[in-house]
Amino acid sequence: MWLFIEIIGFLAAIIFAIMGIVAKLRKKDTMKRNFIIAIAAFVLFIIGAVNLGADNEPAEVAKESASPASAAPTVEPTANPTVPPATEKPKATEPSDEAWQKSFRKIALNEAGAYIEIKVKGTMTNDLIKSRSGVIKQQADKITNDDKGKFMDLAAAVAADDTENVKKIYTELGGEDFPELHKAAKPVVAKEEPTKENPPTITKSEYEKIENGMSYKKVQQIIGGPGEVLSEGGEKGTEFYTIMVVYYGEGSLGANANFMFQGDKLLNKAQLGLK
Repeated sequence: MWLFIEIIGFLAAIIFAIMGIVAKLRKKDTMKRNFIIAIAAFVLFIIGAVNLGADNEPAEVAKESASPASAAPTVEPTANPTVPPATEKPKATEPSDEAWQKSFRKIALNEAGAYIEIKVKGTMTNDLIKSRSGVIKQQADKITNDDKGKFMDLAAAVAADDTENVKKIYTELGGEDFPELHKAAKPVVAKEEPTKENPPTITKSEYEKIENGMSYKKVQQIIGGPGEVLSEGGEKGTEFYTIMVVYYGEGSLGANANFMFQGDKLLNKAQLGLK
């Protein structure tokens, strides 16, 4: 509509302006009227042009909004996307001092229990007495609580082959009950135990071959046997399953080595008197 008004106004302004000029030249009375109409037509032309521009501006804005160029920019994937950090596994914890103290007590009581059992069966030898008493004394030296004195007495009773006193102290220290504890002991057998090609005891050289991170099976292959399990905790087959093993040593009296495994990997080791 405004385009039509603009065109009519423009044409009328030109036509009547020309007619006004011609009338002036011919000195006709219509000159003034023609110029007035021309001016009015020109004003109409201006009005049409202004309104036509106002109508077209929103259409242009709408067109720009709908065009793909005005859409939100697409974020190109980076060549090296950031990889979220892997969840850290819980670190293996070192055994507490309390755990070590419990293991020392258990080793000593296990040795005393083994001494009583062998005595009742009548297969005790002088070498076994020395070995068992030496291990108990070595563990007693590492105990720091009030029972330290009693464990020292236990070691001395085994060394003296005083079975009844060993039973008494063993019971007072909270040793586990078993059938041989209530039976009479038999005298020491004079003959010594036969030697084996690779006995399940540990030497200093074997100990030095064992490194943290080794599996329990690998340690057994190096030493030649499974050792004695002192304690275990956690669910078997998981990385939190913990087991403490002792091997009795070859060397000085009471020589032995302790190994702690967690998740079937050696976490810590300690030895005393190995040669």
